[in-house]
Amino acid sequence: MVWRRWGDKLIGLSIDLEELHSASRALEAWVDKALAGNQELQSYISLLDSGEEVLRQHQQDPGPNSRSDDPNDSV
Repeated sequence: MVWRRWGDKLIGLSIDLEELHSASRALEAWVDKALAGNQELQSYISLLDSGEEVLRQHQQDPGPNSRSDDPNDSV
C-alpha cells in the first residue's frame, strides 16, 4: 500500500502507516458529523479559517505600515 512506501521513502524505515491513516479517516468522519449538526460550530470554524487566510496574506505581503519585531531593523 502507498502508506507503507511513503514511510519507507520519508525516513528510510519500514513503518506501517495504515493504522494511522484509518484513524485519521475515522476522526475526519467524526468531525464532519459533529459539524453537520451544529451551525454555531460551523460559523466558528469559518471565522477561524478566514482569520488564518488574512494572517497568511499579511505574512506574504505585510505592507508599508508593518513593524518588524527585529531590533536590528530600523524604525
